[in-house]
Amino acid sequence: MTEPVEPAITDRRTITFSADTVGAAYAVHLARMGDATFRRVTRVGLQPGQSHVMLKVEGGSVVEDRMVDLETLGSALIFYCVDVRIPLPRKARRRISVTENAVVLTVEMVFQEPPSRKPPPEPVPAMAGARGMRW
Repeated sequence: MTEPVEPAITDRRTITFSADTVGAAYAVHLARMGDATFRRVTRVGLQPGQSHVMLKVEGGSVVEDRMVDLETLGSALIFYCVDVRIPLPRKARRRISVTENAVVLTVEMVFQEPPSRKPPPEPVPAMAGARGMRW
């Protein structure tokens, strides 16, 4: 029987989004999906351990309560990270959870063996007669 191999490297990042940031990210998500009716999120209801988040969205005279599942919310938050240039690895495992006052996105990459470094490029030989030339 073989022993389980411990990962050589585990890269785990946790990004915590406040309720206001969750609302802003979901509003951008609505616009990206072509939903022009709703322009802003005025309330974000967070309950730890739930598989959804309650959002109140408004647009003009229309107000609606929406129950958004964590998969959709996670997608909105990942696009938000891309928009504001928070680096996320593409091949990472992603997990989203809800706390009392925030939504937490955890991304994790596991390397079974250390990534190999590429050798540095070979130096370019100097051109004959180039010494002393002024550009």
